[in-house]
Amino acid sequence: MEPEKDIEALADSPPEEPHHVHTSATRILEINDGVPRNNGIVAPLWKAMSWFDRFGVEARGIERVPENDRPHVSWWDNGTLWFSVNSCVGTFSVGYLGHLYWDMGLRDAALSIVFFNLLACAPVAYMCIFGKELGLRQMVLSRFSMGYWTGLIPVIFNLIACCGWATMNTIGGVSCWQAVSSTHQIPTVAAVVILALLALLISFSGYNVIHRYEKFAGYPVLIAFLVAMGTSAKYMDLPGAWGGSGPIEAAGVLSFGCTIVGYAIGWVGFAADFTVSMPKSTNSHKLFWATYIGLVIPLVFIELMGALAVTTFAARPDWEDRFESGSVGGLISSLLEPCGGFGKFLVIIIGLSTVAVNTPNVYIFTNTFHALSPYCQAVPRPFIALIISVVYGALAATGAKSFSTVLENLLLFLAYWLAMYFGVVATEHIIFRGNDFDNYAPDDYTDARRLPMGAAAFLALGLGWMGAALGMSTSWFVGPIARKIGGGGDVGFELAFAFAVVTFIPARYVERKIWGH
Repeated sequence: MEPEKDIEALADSPPEEPHHVHTSATRILEINDGVPRNNGIVAPLWKAMSWFDRFGVEARGIERVPENDRPHVSWWDNGTLWFSVNSCVGTFSVGYLGHLYWDMGLRDAALSIVFFNLLACAPVAYMCIFGKELGLRQMVLSRFSMGYWTGLIPVIFNLIACCGWATMNTIGGVSCWQAVSSTHQIPTVAAVVILALLALLISFSGYNVIHRYEKFAGYPVLIAFLVAMGTSAKYMDLPGAWGGSGPIEAAGVLSFGCTIVGYAIGWVGFAADFTVSMPKSTNSHKLFWATYIGLVIPLVFIELMGALAVTTFAARPDWEDRFESGSVGGLISSLLEPCGGFGKFLVIIIGLSTVAVNTPNVYIFTNTFHALSPYCQAVPRPFIALIISVVYGALAATGAKSFSTVLENLLLFLAYWLAMYFGVVATEHIIFRGNDFDNYAPDDYTDARRLPMGAAAFLALGLGWMGAALGMSTSWFVGPIARKIGGGGDVGFELAFAFAVVTFIPARYVERKIWGH
């Protein structure tokens, strides 16, 4: 493997001329990969794409980024991207779920937030390295451990997650904007359209514009949350919210921890997509730590703010009433109420955080959709962004009766699924590829015969779900192992990971002997 070079100096020096990380539509059309881009209904779309390309709109979808076309030299950009993405309403909402669903005290909620985030952010930072090494999107590089056909399973789950997250994030943003005034509320549809259009504008443009926007988007939101903590601090009942002990509290810690993991590890399905235009020589250690720090800081601090916010309910029951009637927006507006008009402005800023977090969801949906089949890949990426924006906008406009309940169940599902997904991909790399990226042939990503058969991964995922079922504790099902832990301690993601890895290792050995890859 080629020794890594520290290109930090390059990141600090301006380039001689502007670079575009996109490959032109013309060059994409010239690729001979069996994708029918010049046929039928998509042909006019590629003509339009050629026009958009003149304005810097990214034309590339899941096509591999060649090593001579990777001008993104600033490894720190990945840290600022994930910092901004996670400085949002959803992160704040995760923080209060421990109190809301498991009646957890502040001490145990805070310790859970710190510990489980430190654990769950590592897989995301690790997978970011794969993007710059292989030049492949996350769902495409999965094929090197799961094969072409079994690799469609994470594709389908990722599509559901992207759409679900975009919907939930938008509902949270709308609730903030509507909480600004109780007499002159912005109409739900209008708020959804504004937030969806802003996220579409950035995701439509692609990789380069996304990194530029996310470089600064998170700071105003973090400041707004800090102000909210300052204005509400005198109402926080810290001793009274300290918490208890015993098996029920332990069950709450495990279940809340699984929710925290589901939120943080949810980005594993996106990780490599935002490093594919970085040179292979980018320092892997710096990229890992920049990403890890960029994830941990907003996740830990903003979730802690959510946990602190609900301790004000003893002193301010009116705030609890607003929370129950207006969801997260009602709570945030209450915390900032002492600031008057400036507080309302900050609530609007926090609502706008929806744009920063939805941008990667829409962008990744387009790449994931391409991974379904060559026919899906034939549709230019920006037009898929337009379609999914309409879909999730319609879902968000319809609304959700219980934002927090839907959020909890979505996070638990992601924790189970992505734990086993990461287990399979990481095990393939460490054990069967010798932890060496030179043992991949990244240009083979379209050739099913040169990829693994996928039987080992299919078996591992199936048994992984068995482990998740044994250990899950949700509002609709509690597994037999979970019931033994305080009546419902969720250990679903731990068992899903363990079952998947333990199954995959021997099955993959057999598969390699039979299949040859």
